Parts: sequence; C-alpha cells; structure tokens
Amino acid sequence: VSLVWLPDEAMVYQRQYASDHAMEDTCLECDLYLDYGQGFNEDNKMISHLQLEQCRGTVQFELNRFADRLSGIRFDPGHDAIALCHISAWGCSSAGDWKELDFESSAAVTQYNGTLLFGADPWVQFTLPRGGIDVIKIELKMKARGRELIELLIEIAQKVATLESARLK
Repeated sequence: VSLVWLPDEAMVYQRQYASDHAMEDTCLECDLYLDYGQGFNEDNKMISHLQLEQCRGTVQFELNRFADRLSGIRFDPGHDAIALCHISAWGCSSAGDWKELDFESSAAVTQYNGTLLFGADPWVQFTLPRGGIDVIKIELKMKARGRELIELLIEIAQKVATLESARLK
C-alpha cells in the first residue's frame, strides 16, 4: 500500500485543525445511511451525535419502522478525516437477540498497524444479518483526528520514508 499522499494530506489538515483542542472527550456528528435497494443517499439517513470519552464511544439507532426492505447500512463516523483503531456494529433482532455484524467495506485510505485511516469522508459498511434488525449499536475507539491525526500522519510518513530509504541502500 502506497503512503506517498501522507505529507500533503498532513499539511491540509494542519491548516484546517491548527487550533483544534484535545480530542479525548469530544462529540462527533455521525450518520447512519439506510439502503433500500437503490444505494445510499442523503434522503435515507439517520443523524446522531456520538459522545467520546477517552476516545471511546457508542451510538445506537432505533430502526424499527425503517427496517422493512432494508438491504444495507453504512455508518459515517463524522465528516472529517479520522483514524479509528476499533469499530464494530451489533444488531438486535425483533426477538431481542444481539449479533455482531460483519464488516463489509470502508472508505479507509489505508490500514496501518491495525488502525484505519480515513480521508475527509469516512464511512464503514456492515452486512445485515438474515431476518433483519430493529436496533443497531456502533462502538468505536478513535486513535486520532485534528491535530493528533496530523501528528500520526507525519509519524507514519517518517516511518515509511525510513523503511524505503533502508530498502534502497
């Protein structure tokens, strides 16, 4: 996986987040997109706020009346670049049974040491279980965003440059 984009991305986000404060206790505006067979769009989404404490948070969406004909779900953990070291989704059936949902795909630019690095439009898609769900719960742990993300991107770029330099010698 090529990480050549990191220095330029770091500069863009440094300008954007130059005055950003500590991220440990923060709130993310997040969206859950619902697909009814025609793809994900702005008309079929639920908006919530995800309160993070020590970079961890859980958000729950009640799907009850929206669950019919639902063929896919996509979670957007905010609207800015972010690094996540954990994200999982759990679905609850109408019978009250909880099941972990399978990770399907994401907009992660790359994965580095178990951390998913996302650009300006982060999203993760999960597979719906047979029989559908009435409630979805998303759990995540954020590694970085804002100033901390800039530092992480620079650290990764430096490690990659060092490895590449050693390889070329």
